Amino acid sequence: MTRFNIRINTLLKPLMALVLGVTEKRAYVELGDDSLTARYGWFSETIALSSILSVEKMAWPLYYGLGLRVAPGLTLGYVADLDCVVSLSLRDKLPAICGLGFSKLAMSLEEPDAFMAALHARLGARAA
Repeated sequence: MTRFNIRINTLLKPLMALVLGVTEKRAYVELGDDSLTARYGWFSETIALSSILSVEKMAWPLYYGLGLRVAPGLTLGYVADLDCVVSLSLRDKLPAICGLGFSKLAMSLEEPDAFMAALHARLGARAA
């Protein structure tokens, strides 16, 4: 497993820890051979790599908000900083929250380029 930390804005760290349980130890993405687990405080999602259609960097405007968010395009956000946001487009929707099934997962990451390279390598190895 390879771990990539969620990027948390320094000013928001106390609030994120108090409200969502998001701390540096409990906010990460772990990339395994067959799945990806995104943990965001008390929340987590495990996604089969075979369900990932694409990964790309995306802009996350301030009006989308920070924290555990629902954004346009049925996007679930694990976002604690406006910079370095990566979006996964999914074949299989994530379980419903408030009656919604999410087709994208967005995460602010400390090392988005390294995460994307590692994910592309794993996806490429699965295709071979």
